[in-house]
Amino acid sequence: SIVERFHSTESMDAFEATESHQVPQPFRDILVNEEHLTKTLMDRHGKIDVQVVEVKHQGIGSEYARRIYLSSPDKSIVAHAILVAYLDRLPAPVKNGVLEEGIPFGKLLMDHVKERCVRLKKVWRIDQSVGTAGGFCVGSEMECGGGHVTYGRTVVIDCDGIEAAEVLEVLPCEPLHPRQ
Repeated sequence: SIVERFHSTESMDAFEATESHQVPQPFRDILVNEEHLTKTLMDRHGKIDVQVVEVKHQGIGSEYARRIYLSSPDKSIVAHAILVAYLDRLPAPVKNGVLEEGIPFGKLLMDHVKERCVRLKKVWRIDQSVGTAGGFCVGSEMECGGGHVTYGRTVVIDCDGIEAAEVLEVLPCEPLHPRQ
């Protein structure tokens, strides 16, 4: 699974597939759609920055995986994600941007790919109190102690009709309120 690229198999114990209509607000508005999460977060918070935590790419082959945090202008973490991108399926400006690691993937796609499609694959309920929860305690590790539940999703992203990436996106236990 996409989680197991960076976390142990036991981490998946915290993840439970759920139906879209069972996802509570505001998680549902943010996750249950076929929009780039980056766009949704930008609409809520303004500029979104990416912090790359870990990369798995040997410099050869087309598969590039990274674990990241997305943060709002006040440096609050607004999402945790794992991106698996197939570099040979991306236009050069997107591929270069991914490798430079300074711009969120969704923003690169919005800026450089006219024909793109975000397909919602699965919605997850994530119990932060189960094991390590895959390291998906978004926000402060202290804030997401036992019993907290958050939600995430897995999406597939097509560029020019070709599957170019898979992304697991997880929100903080308590999504930050939009800017006023």
